[in-house]
Amino acid sequence: MIHSKPSKNIQKICNAKGISLTQKRQNIFHILLSSKIPLSAYDLTDVYKNKFETAMPTMSIYRILEFLTASGLVHKLESTNKYIACSHLQCDHEHSNAQFLICNSCSGVEEITLTSELHKQIETGAEQTGFKVESLQFELHGTCKACLNTH
Repeated sequence: MIHSKPSKNIQKICNAKGISLTQKRQNIFHILLSSKIPLSAYDLTDVYKNKFETAMPTMSIYRILEFLTASGLVHKLESTNKYIACSHLQCDHEHSNAQFLICNSCSGVEEITLTSELHKQIETGAEQTGFKVESLQFELHGTCKACLNTH
C-alpha cells in the first residue's frame, strides 16, 4: 500500500520541475501523502476543513489536484475518481509507466511500474487495429496481500 510520509525532498523536487507549491497546494499534497487510501476531492474538502479549521471550496481542490497531477506529484485513479500521492517521489531516478493495484477490501493502492517494452507492445497492437491509445494507465482491482491473509 502507499504509505508515503511527507518528504524533506518535496521542495527540491518542485524546484527541479520548475513548479511552485502555494500553502494551499502544500496542504492538499500533505493530506494525500499522509493518507493510507486514495481520496476524492470531496474527501479532501472534509479533511481540509477538519485539519485546518477552514473551508476550501471543492472546485478549488479540483484545481489544485489538476495542478498536482500535471506536475507528477499526484496520480488520479480514473476508475474510482480518487487521488494518491506518487509513491516514487523520494527515488533518485525517474519512474514512468505507473500502474495501480487497487484493493477492493481496504481501498489501499500499490503503485507498480511496467516496462516501456510492454507499453510499446500494447500501443503497437492497438495501432494495428487502427486504435489510438491516449492513456496507458492500468488500474487493476482485486484483493491485497494483507486482506487475503485476514480471510
